Amino acid sequence: MSAYHSLIVVDIERLTPSSVAISLMIPEDLKKGFAYSAGQYLSLEASINGEAIRRSYSLSSAPHQNKAIVGIKKIEGGKFSTYANDVLKAGDKLQVAPPEGRFVFLPSDKQQHLLLFAAGSGITPLFSILKSALEETKNTSVQLVYGNKSPEESMFKSDLEAL
Repeated sequence: MSAYHSLIVVDIERLTPSSVAISLMIPEDLKKGFAYSAGQYLSLEASINGEAIRRSYSLSSAPHQNKAIVGIKKIEGGKFSTYANDVLKAGDKLQVAPPEGRFVFLPSDKQQHLLLFAAGSGITPLFSILKSALEETKNTSVQLVYGNKSPEESMFKSDLEAL
C-alpha cells in the first residue's frame, strides 16, 4: 500500500451541477513521486464525520500540465463525492497516495489513431489521455465519442469543445 501525503487543495472548479475538478498542490519534494502517465488515478482520503473515507479518482490533467487535477461526480449517497462537491474548499488538505494504474497512454513518435469512448464521469482518464496525445505527439489522431444524460452534465464540456 502506498504512503499517503497531506496535500493542499489549490482550487475547486464547478464543472456541472453535480461535479467538480479538484486541483492539488504537489510540493517540490514530492513531485518525483507524484509524476504520472495519462490515464492514472489518485487515491484520496478525507476525514468525514470522524471517519477516514478513501476513494480513487482518475487524473483529468495531463502530465505536461505540471499539475494534479481529479474530476469528481457527486453520487447520491456517496460519502466522499458528496463531501468533495458540497464541503471541500480551496485551502483544505486531503491525504493523497501517489499515482497508480496501468490504463495509460504513453506518447510515441509512431503514427497512431486513438478511438476513445466515454460516458459521464468516465471522461476523466480519457480527458488526460486526449490532452497528452494532442500535446505530446505529432503523429496521433484522436476521435472521442462521449455520452451524457444532458449537455449540462457533461464534465469538461467547454475544455473539450476548445480542443
